[in-house]
Amino acid sequence: MENHSIGFIRAWHGHLLEGKAMIALAGSFVIGVVKMSTADNPDKNSIPERYVVSADNPSVLIIPPGYANGTMSLTASAKLLIFSDSTVEESKSDDYRYPHDFWDIWKVDYR
Repeated sequence: MENHSIGFIRAWHGHLLEGKAMIALAGSFVIGVVKMSTADNPDKNSIPERYVVSADNPSVLIIPPGYANGTMSLTASAKLLIFSDSTVEESKSDDYRYPHDFWDIWKVDYR
Protein backbone atom coordinates (compact mmCIF):
# COMPACT_ATOMS: atom_id res chain seq x y z
CA MET A 1 0.00 0.00 0.00
CA GLU A 2 1.26 3.47 -0.83
CA ASN A 3 -0.49 6.70 0.12
CA HIS A 4 -0.48 9.75 -2.12
CA SER A 5 0.56 12.24 0.57
CA ILE A 6 2.10 12.63 4.02
CA GLY A 7 -0.59 12.50 6.71
CA PHE A 8 -3.04 10.52 4.58
CA ILE A 9 -5.23 8.31 6.79
CA ARG A 10 -6.76 4.97 5.84
CA ALA A 11 -8.96 3.95 8.75
CA TRP A 12 -10.70 2.12 10.28
CA HIS A 13 -10.95 -1.38 8.81
CA GLY A 14 -11.62 -4.52 10.82
CA HIS A 15 -12.09 -8.26 10.51
CA LEU A 16 -13.49 -10.82 12.93
CA LEU A 17 -11.81 -13.81 11.22
CA GLU A 18 -8.89 -12.40 9.23
CA GLY A 19 -5.47 -11.71 10.70
CA LYS A 20 -2.86 -9.44 9.13
CA ALA A 21 0.85 -8.71 9.30
CA MET A 22 2.32 -5.34 8.26
CA ILE A 23 5.86 -4.18 7.54
CA ALA A 24 7.11 -0.82 6.25
CA LEU A 25 9.06 -1.22 3.01
CA ALA A 26 9.80 2.51 2.61
CA GLY A 27 9.32 5.48 4.89
CA SER A 28 7.22 5.28 8.04
CA PHE A 29 3.61 4.98 9.21
CA VAL A 30 1.49 5.32 12.30
CA ILE A 31 -0.61 2.18 12.67
CA GLY A 32 -3.57 2.04 15.02
CA VAL A 33 -4.97 -1.25 16.30
CA VAL A 34 -8.10 -1.63 18.44
CA LYS A 35 -10.09 -4.65 19.65
CA MET A 36 -13.63 -4.59 18.28
CA SER A 37 -16.15 -5.30 21.05
CA THR A 38 -18.64 -6.12 18.28
CA ALA A 39 -18.32 -5.62 14.56
CA ASP A 40 -21.67 -3.88 14.01
CA ASN A 41 -21.49 -1.55 17.00
CA PRO A 42 -17.91 -1.29 18.36
CA ASP A 43 -17.19 0.57 21.58
CA LYS A 44 -16.06 4.10 20.74
CA ASN A 45 -14.42 4.26 24.18
CA SER A 46 -12.06 1.36 23.45
CA ILE A 47 -8.49 2.60 23.58
CA PRO A 48 -6.45 1.85 20.45
CA GLU A 49 -2.83 0.84 20.56
CA ARG A 50 -0.62 3.07 18.45
CA TYR A 51 2.57 1.97 16.72
CA VAL A 52 5.10 3.68 14.47
CA VAL A 53 6.71 1.40 11.90
CA SER A 54 9.64 2.42 9.76
CA ALA A 55 11.68 0.88 6.97
CA ASP A 56 14.75 2.27 8.79
CA ASN A 57 14.04 -0.07 11.71
CA PRO A 58 12.22 -3.06 10.17
CA SER A 59 9.71 -4.96 12.27
CA VAL A 60 6.50 -6.88 11.63
CA LEU A 61 3.27 -5.78 13.28
CA ILE A 62 0.79 -8.64 13.75
CA ILE A 63 -2.91 -7.75 13.87
CA PRO A 64 -4.99 -10.69 15.09
CA PRO A 65 -8.57 -11.45 14.09
CA GLY A 66 -11.16 -9.36 15.96
CA TYR A 67 -9.24 -6.10 15.61
CA ALA A 68 -9.71 -2.98 13.51
CA ASN A 69 -6.70 -1.15 12.14
CA GLY A 70 -5.83 2.11 10.47
CA THR A 71 -2.75 3.71 8.99
CA MET A 72 -1.34 7.18 8.42
CA SER A 73 1.75 7.82 6.33
CA LEU A 74 4.40 9.94 8.05
CA THR A 75 6.82 10.32 5.14
CA ALA A 76 6.68 10.87 1.41
CA SER A 77 6.62 7.73 -0.76
CA ALA A 78 5.96 5.50 2.26
CA LYS A 79 5.09 1.91 1.37
CA LEU A 80 3.48 -0.68 3.63
CA LEU A 81 3.42 -4.39 2.81
CA ILE A 82 0.33 -6.14 4.20
CA PHE A 83 -0.02 -9.91 4.49
CA SER A 84 -3.34 -11.64 5.22
CA ASP A 85 -4.25 -15.13 6.34
CA SER A 86 -7.47 -14.97 4.26
CA THR A 87 -8.18 -14.86 0.56
CA VAL A 88 -9.76 -11.76 -0.97
CA GLU A 89 -12.99 -13.73 -1.42
CA GLU A 90 -13.03 -14.82 2.24
CA SER A 91 -12.30 -11.28 3.37
CA LYS A 92 -15.29 -9.78 1.53
CA SER A 93 -17.77 -11.32 3.97
CA ASP A 94 -15.62 -10.35 6.99
CA ASP A 95 -15.13 -6.65 6.28
CA TYR A 96 -16.13 -3.90 8.74
CA ARG A 97 -15.38 -0.22 8.19
CA TYR A 98 -15.64 2.80 10.44
CA PRO A 99 -14.91 6.53 9.96
CA HIS A 100 -11.26 7.60 10.20
CA ASP A 101 -11.98 9.56 13.38
CA PHE A 102 -14.09 6.90 15.14
CA TRP A 103 -10.99 6.31 17.29
CA ASP A 104 -8.98 9.48 16.70
CA ILE A 105 -5.28 8.74 17.27
CA TRP A 106 -3.89 10.67 14.32
CA LYS A 107 -2.48 13.80 15.97
CA VAL A 108 1.29 13.98 15.50
CA ASP A 109 3.38 15.91 18.03
CA TYR A 110 6.45 17.31 16.32
CA ARG A 111 9.60 17.88 18.33
